[in-house]
Amino acid sequence: MAFTKGQLELLKSIFPYDPYPPQTEYMKDVFSIIENNKIGLLEAPSGFGKTSALLTAALSGFPYQTYYYSRTHAQMKQVAQELDRINKKSGNSFSCVVRGSRNQLCLDNDLKKIRDYRVIAEICYSRIKYTRSNKDFFEEFYSKAENTLGENEELFLGKNLYCDSKFGKINIPATIPDNVPLIADIESLKKFCLKNKICPYFLARLLAQSFDVVVGSYKYLFYDNFYQDQIMVLDEAHNIEQLCKEGVSFSLSQSTVNQALDELNEIESSWASELQDFLVNLLMFFKHTEFKDGELLSSSQFLTELDKFGVYLEHLRSFLDDWQIIHNCWNELKKIRKKFILLENLRIVWVYRFLYNFVYSAEESYRGIWSLRGKKNPTIAWFCLDSRVAFDQIRARTPKAIILTSGTLSPQERIANRLGVEEPFAKSYPAIFPEENIQILVLTKGPNGNTLTTSYRERGNQEIIIDYGRTVVKIINNIPNGSVVFFPSYYLMDNMLGLWNKREILNDLNAEIFIESRDSGFNILDLYSEEASKKRTALFAVIRGKLSEGQNFPDEIGRAVIIVGIPYPNVQDPKLQAQREYYERKKKGMGSNWYYDETFNAVNQAIGRAWRHKDDYAMGFLLDYRYRSNLNKLPFWSTKKTSLIEPYTPYSTIEKIIQNFFKARV
Repeated sequence: MAFTKGQLELLKSIFPYDPYPPQTEYMKDVFSIIENNKIGLLEAPSGFGKTSALLTAALSGFPYQTYYYSRTHAQMKQVAQELDRINKKSGNSFSCVVRGSRNQLCLDNDLKKIRDYRVIAEICYSRIKYTRSNKDFFEEFYSKAENTLGENEELFLGKNLYCDSKFGKINIPATIPDNVPLIADIESLKKFCLKNKICPYFLARLLAQSFDVVVGSYKYLFYDNFYQDQIMVLDEAHNIEQLCKEGVSFSLSQSTVNQALDELNEIESSWASELQDFLVNLLMFFKHTEFKDGELLSSSQFLTELDKFGVYLEHLRSFLDDWQIIHNCWNELKKIRKKFILLENLRIVWVYRFLYNFVYSAEESYRGIWSLRGKKNPTIAWFCLDSRVAFDQIRARTPKAIILTSGTLSPQERIANRLGVEEPFAKSYPAIFPEENIQILVLTKGPNGNTLTTSYRERGNQEIIIDYGRTVVKIINNIPNGSVVFFPSYYLMDNMLGLWNKREILNDLNAEIFIESRDSGFNILDLYSEEASKKRTALFAVIRGKLSEGQNFPDEIGRAVIIVGIPYPNVQDPKLQAQREYYERKKKGMGSNWYYDETFNAVNQAIGRAWRHKDDYAMGFLLDYRYRSNLNKLPFWSTKKTSLIEPYTPYSTIEKIIQNFFKARV
């Protein structure tokens, strides 16, 4: 169906800015995907305005809710802010709710001190009572063995309930209150609810039933069950394959079995003895199996080993067929402990769920891995190798359309194939910022003439490491404001920085230095950003770390992104080996393609962090000779502005290129 002039005018009237041609094309394509019930893979570079364009198209006359999933709280907040801009520009009253955890939304600040979200949920549910009778709501709900809580959105609808909190009665609304914020992000929800003595967490769940746009993190992706005829948007979708596999993977540890046995030992009832014997045998498996740390396991290997300890397949099936006994355990433990217990928090339930998923999962799509974890808590992980398993579950809920979008979503055909999507709508869009604001240099030699590489064979070569240091120093000393340097791993970063310090190479760096550590929070980014906005500053970070994805480095904060080496995943990792072999069995070459896609997806995500809007400008530097044969795997929007520097080029010439780029921008 042709896109009409009236539809185009509607898009332009809603979009909060004057759209550039690529943005108009993007909106028209989203509109078409929704109209034709398609799955779309849309790749658009950083700073493109994807969020506004997506919202505009989804809200252009369609009678469907939009469920918008993203990675971080900052990204989810941005969705709400963009919708607010749309309302102000267009005069519409589109509504949006940002869902958050109890830890984020609860008015009781004492709960924020509790790290375990399951404990917070248990406290939350224990406080919920009927308004008229003051009876505990969940005592009645759990009275039927078939009921389990999960995150059933409809559970609280139409009921008069309240939370018996330290603030007094906090209403759990059955209907949407008057004057609720149309743009209900976490901050505005809490402010409104504090004033009106309403629970923000349950209000957010109620608003999600009817508001135009429902925003949530990816953790909701596998819990939400009401996609039918709704628009589903997966932002930052470059990680969708991994998220899908993780969403249907499971693990069981020795400590969990131990705790489940402790729960049964509390009961001391004859009817529980058979279940106790089952758990004792399962515990013996964890204590005495001869599986080696990191050993990969098929289901038959796992079952054969369980047999040795008296845990037979018929025992597993018998255990899984008797949910009533789990329910009886829960009732007995409540009486013994004299307090409310969330059924889902019982360790016996955790054991049940792992074994259920193991027994009834598609064997060919899973492998097990045994982990000793320092021999303190051996764990069996049953991990999924095929993203189609989860993506098929999502599609089975029949959303109106599914839109996957990211700045890095290539090669689209291979991603779609691994997700099991036939004939998707797939397109890449050009950048909206001028080409002259981009320059990426591929450097293969250091100032001392050493070939730059972080290959396994050469990563311990001190001469190469020293030349890497001199290269980084020469680049940064010619960059105004902030430079972000990404390393392939924490190990390599620590090793390189250690030698650079020992040889006093960093003494020549005319910049303040910040270093991302394994346990550093985002406060280091705030500190770096503050300094980079004023003067030359360097941030050393790690590919696939906290700062390489989901964090932006706009304007002065990121005038250069430097990638040291190529971050190929560790080929010795058993899970990676299993994944690669799985795809190779499906189709020759598929495993290798996946491996390279994973690598350059990470590179392209990192290098794209610097260009965040149409007037932004920055340089990128790729420091490894192996990029020379992989230029076709770099971001599509940077192709025309990527230069391979010849090995014999003097570094004074390279420095002049850098200086000229920034002089032209001033």
